[in-house]
Amino acid sequence: MNIEKTISLSAWLERATPEQEAQLYDLADTSYCATWQVANGRRGMSVEKAAQLERATIAINQASPTLPPVLRTSTCAVCAACPFAANGGAK
Repeated sequence: MNIEKTISLSAWLERATPEQEAQLYDLADTSYCATWQVANGRRGMSVEKAAQLERATIAINQASPTLPPVLRTSTCAVCAACPFAANGGAK
């Protein structure tokens, strides 16, 4: 069995239930439109919003371990370029 540690935002949105998506939007203080624009590469995400999204998906993952979290390095260009975050320091 392959246990995923993390997935992309677009994959997360495809696999999430409507209830999990609603929980994500609430916990990350974001909207359907803004989240889907980031997931489809139409806009970037700030460091702060990427951290909120990461925390939200980690919380959802704790309730449903079959849906891995989305790490900030996959949604924010600044985080992706940060050596600290790339080495797993960003939690």
